[in-house]
Amino acid sequence: MKRIFLAAAKGDSPDKVAEWKAEIEAQAPGAEVVDGLADWRENFGRCGGWPGWVQDVARGRDLNGRPRFDAVVCPRASVGKATAQIVEAALQERKPVLLVNAGGVRRVTGVMQVDSDAWKAGWELVTAEA
Repeated sequence: MKRIFLAAAKGDSPDKVAEWKAEIEAQAPGAEVVDGLADWRENFGRCGGWPGWVQDVARGRDLNGRPRFDAVVCPRASVGKATAQIVEAALQERKPVLLVNAGGVRRVTGVMQVDSDAWKAGWELVTAEA
């Protein structure tokens, strides 16, 4: 079973996160979609803080040696520092990273910092041209 990390922001409403999860599950039947806040609550302490958790999401493996997540999906192009770091590390691992929103589905190719003072939304996802 494929596991997909939904990089929703910590402040997103539970209803909106549930809506995004349902949309992704409809497009990827049989996949397990894990929202970022749920994973953060479950694994942040075990990982020893932000850097460890970011690496665990992007590069972590389960007890059988399989990647914890097979892909990362972002619901918006503007992201915070932790999501930007997760996306960068996932791309380095050659994992699929997708921007899925009202504009459709686009493959993410990178991250660009646009405001160094905005920790919650100071980075923009760079996507492949349609």
